[in-house]
Amino acid sequence: MEDAIGGVTAVSALEPTAELQRGLDGLHEAGGTGVIAVLETPDGVVTARAGVGDKETGEPVPYDTRCRVGFVQMSFMAVVTLQLVAEGKLSLEDTVERWLPGLVTGNGHDGAKVSVRHLLQHTSGVYDYTHDMETISSLNYVEGYAEKGLRTYTPHELIDVAMGAEPKFAPGTDWGFSYTNYTLIGMIIEAVTGNDWREELNTRIVGQLGLRDTVLPGADPEMPEPHARSYCGYNLAEPIDVTRFNPTVVGAAGEMISTPADLIRFFTALHEGTLLPEEQRRQMYDAMPAPQLAAMWPGACYGLGLIRLPLAEEKGYFYGHGGGFVGWNMRGGISEDGRRRMYLGVTGEITVELNSKMNDLVARHLSATD
Repeated sequence: MEDAIGGVTAVSALEPTAELQRGLDGLHEAGGTGVIAVLETPDGVVTARAGVGDKETGEPVPYDTRCRVGFVQMSFMAVVTLQLVAEGKLSLEDTVERWLPGLVTGNGHDGAKVSVRHLLQHTSGVYDYTHDMETISSLNYVEGYAEKGLRTYTPHELIDVAMGAEPKFAPGTDWGFSYTNYTLIGMIIEAVTGNDWREELNTRIVGQLGLRDTVLPGADPEMPEPHARSYCGYNLAEPIDVTRFNPTVVGAAGEMISTPADLIRFFTALHEGTLLPEEQRRQMYDAMPAPQLAAMWPGACYGLGLIRLPLAEEKGYFYGHGGGFVGWNMRGGISEDGRRRMYLGVTGEITVELNSKMNDLVARHLSATD
């Protein structure tokens, strides 16, 4: 058997239960091309899969497949930011204007009214540049992928796209997800430290925790081996292979490549207080209702780069961050008591049915009683 543990420390490696395997098979039947899951409990680690990792060859998803985790990366970026706060180098109430003067302006945007806290919690109102479906067409259309899927974007280009539209609401008055928020967070980290945000994240988290399979690829469109191939039709066309993709289009908001096992290690360290002093960790976990997310994740509340979701049967909550990139979707987190941890990755289109099944599967397995 391949390496089913993928770096997670546990008592033993276990075979998937019939219930877990049925759940993963159900995700494949609901439209997921390939499925991979890692579940860690006090008894050990289970790694399971379903579907195929390559539609042409029929090969299964590698147990230690690398995944494009997308905006799960926001939790990592929030930790780096809060570490800088703990070190006295930055304040959550600092404005964007202080660190990036003259950048957030025009069409009603005002960086002097947007704080670091607003960015981290998605309460800034700053326009999400990915909603410009023509300019950022690689995220929105098959034709856009063919034309711009390998194009390199700079953070300033992405911010310029956002500044070309009006903000969604005044800072602090509502909640609204925006990739632009974390593009700005990456730029602020660089302004504070004098280093590329990737260097800070790699030093402070990836290296510190030994996340051996986590990569920040920059403009490199290739996936490190081993990996499943990813497919997407943007819900409008026949799915195509989108495995090669230049992720600078999401950059600091979601270019990360990782594995379910590495994500579990990160969220475990966060939950146990390894990465942040208690004051900053408390603020990260202090979540508010996120109605925009609730359509996809019922009951979702958002902290500072962290999502709180209800467990099955009203057994409490779990904490993590869903996400994904074109052709990949990730769900998972850690139970409130810290005893159960799970991350799940699915390649292919995300439909309402598939999304619901992914959410239910994670919530059930994180709420199980040992």
